[in-house]
Amino acid sequence: MTATYQTLLSNAFLRAELDNEYQSFRNTTAEAGLLARLRKWAAKEFQKETSAEIAFVNVFFEETWGYTQSGNVSKPDGYTCFPKFPVPGAGAGGSSGEADAALGVFGRDDVPPTPKCCANLKTFVQTWMVRRNARARTAHQ
Repeated sequence: MTATYQTLLSNAFLRAELDNEYQSFRNTTAEAGLLARLRKWAAKEFQKETSAEIAFVNVFFEETWGYTQSGNVSKPDGYTCFPKFPVPGAGAGGSSGEADAALGVFGRDDVPPTPKCCANLKTFVQTWMVRRNARARTAHQ
C-alpha cells in the first residue's frame, strides 16, 4: 500500500535506530532481568483482573518501565503511576469511574495532576468474551 503522506522519519531510519537500541540492550543484565520477569509472569497462576492488577502494575509499570507510585519516592519529586485513577463521568450512566492506572506526573505542587495516559487492564479472556458477545448481539439484532 502506498503512503499518501511523507513521513518525518523513514522506516529504514527507525529500524536502524531500534536495532542499535536492541544491540546495546542485548546480553545485558537488564535483558536478563526482563526475561526473568516475563518468565515468572507467564508461569504465574491465573487470577482475575482485579486480583492480578497490583502485581501487573508493580512488575511491568514499576520494575520494567521505571514508573513510580506514591510512597516509593520523596514527596517533592512526585510520582508517575497513579493506580485506580478517578475519572469523572467514565462510570455507568455518567457516574464517576476509574482507570486501572494513569501515567503522568502526580503529587507535585508545580505540575497539575493531569494524566498523559490512562490504562484499562483486561485479561485476554475478558477481551475475547466482550468481542464475542458484541458479535453475537450484532448477529441477533
